[in-house]
Amino acid sequence: MKHLTDDQVAELRLELTHQLQRLERSMKLTEEAARPVELDQTAVGRLSRMDSLQNQGLTKSLQERERIKLARLQEALRCMEGGRYGICVECGADIPFGRLYVFPVLFESRCIPPGGVAVPRNSAAITRLRALPARAHRPPR
Repeated sequence: MKHLTDDQVAELRLELTHQLQRLERSMKLTEEAARPVELDQTAVGRLSRMDSLQNQGLTKSLQERERIKLARLQEALRCMEGGRYGICVECGADIPFGRLYVFPVLFESRCIPPGGVAVPRNSAAITRLRALPARAHRPPR
């Protein structure tokens, strides 16, 4: 983190902390929405129950994404405290402040290769990238 000034580190820490606070508030609301669905047919109609079950499924999906984001935020803050934040895990290069500011939660921080396009590391990201029109993922000239 030697490439970042104290002000930049403070700004990134503040952003990570704000994101953590927003996420914790969101997780409380999501937890309330995830409570079990009442299956009493006399209380609600069949379509309302189906709608409630579908909403509950979406809420569980949201909870999983929130848990992942929480882990990433906590890991970013731990890396910051340990002096490892903003350093590429593959080559050890410094990641520029601008990229960290735009993407402060980097689970596996990587620098951008000389072509200007980050290479995805998981098959889902590669599949999404391949699905884009060819000009959508070419580096600008």
